[in-house]
Amino acid sequence: MKILIVEDDRAQLKYLSNFVESLGNEVFKTVSGKKAIELIKNNADLDLIISDYKLEELNGLIVLNKAKEINKDIDVIIVTAYGNTDDAVFAMKKGAYDYINKPLNFDELKLIIDKIKTKNDLENQVESFKSNLEKPELIYKSDKMKEVINKADNASQNDVTVLIHGESGTGKELVAEYIHNNSNRKNSVLVKVFCAAIPENLIESELFGYRKGAFTGAEEDYKGKFEYADGGSILIDEITEIPLNLQVKLLRVIENKEITRVGEHRSKKLDIKFITTTNRKIQEEVNKGNFREDLLYRINVFPIEIPPLRKRKEDIDILVDYFLKKYNKKYGTDINLADNEIEQLKNYNWPGNVRELENTIINLVISGNKNILNNLFSENIIKLNNTELTLDELEKKYIRKILKKTDNNKTEAAKILNIHRNTLQRKIKEYNLDS
Repeated sequence: MKILIVEDDRAQLKYLSNFVESLGNEVFKTVSGKKAIELIKNNADLDLIISDYKLEELNGLIVLNKAKEINKDIDVIIVTAYGNTDDAVFAMKKGAYDYINKPLNFDELKLIIDKIKTKNDLENQVESFKSNLEKPELIYKSDKMKEVINKADNASQNDVTVLIHGESGTGKELVAEYIHNNSNRKNSVLVKVFCAAIPENLIESELFGYRKGAFTGAEEDYKGKFEYADGGSILIDEITEIPLNLQVKLLRVIENKEITRVGEHRSKKLDIKFITTTNRKIQEEVNKGNFREDLLYRINVFPIEIPPLRKRKEDIDILVDYFLKKYNKKYGTDINLADNEIEQLKNYNWPGNVRELENTIINLVISGNKNILNNLFSENIIKLNNTELTLDELEKKYIRKILKKTDNNKTEAAKILNIHRNTLQRKIKEYNLDS
């Protein structure tokens, strides 16, 4: 477990830290309550805090309250002076897991730590079980998607870099998860990096991590996404959003399988499978000078193209059946569609792909109003047998429709489109939709 120890007696801090570390835990330590709160903010995956009640600056109760504000699930053990049960009882009422008196009984402390570890392991198993139950599935019957899955199977059995290309809403993330979960790394972590959601000036430190003192505000060592993915896989979603100046560093990581934290000179070897995605025409980005050609060669070792829903319409009926069952069960409803209504769905181009279809079914199930289908298609249906539109035209129409639906609320529109607000802003500018 990751354990933070807060104790203003330096000798006691060293003694306690050595003992907790000897139990196989990763230990953070500080003599300051204020510093403890900073450490809690910067280490969201802390499991336990052991804090003295009386500290020079902030007392242990304030540390407890702040810790619970930052992470309600974190456990806290309060260390109190011998016989001071009032402080201990008050701390328990405020959310402390347990307390222990000074002078410390290490056997007693070990029992409490073991209890917390057992509890956390059980909770993680339950969450993992729930996650597997709720995990979205790849639903398909078309030959085109069978090809995609065959390629994904090959990609999972070989330690190659994968580039998954497809329009927004086609299921790129699901295919990436499928590759990881069917590889020999399936029992290790799949770290996901959503590049469009990270401010440009933070991408480097998020990916590579940084050393304490590397820049203003870097008060502790910070482990980046690459290090967290060591031994497993990393999904770099919308890789074309990575700034040019960082692309060369990413290229070196993929080529050499090693990283250097910001502010460090020593590199660290890593064992990672790289999976990347993009919804852009990446060769065009290379031609425009927005993406490095050598990086494209490196990530495109094993390309997988996911076809849009309009090019695999035989999947629509099975997807509709899946979504109806899923959301009828979730909302306690019994909505069904007739064959002619499913045919109506097949006549729509679905510029938002599977995601748009899913949102339509959710709307239908919750409202119980089948007029939604008529309203959707009377204004927005685009029949392939009448007009062949380009991908850009379809995407432009879909974004315009969602912006209109949300009264131009870009945050809400981005949520419906399931893209980051920055990506939506870029597309609005690209398609001149502000006017």
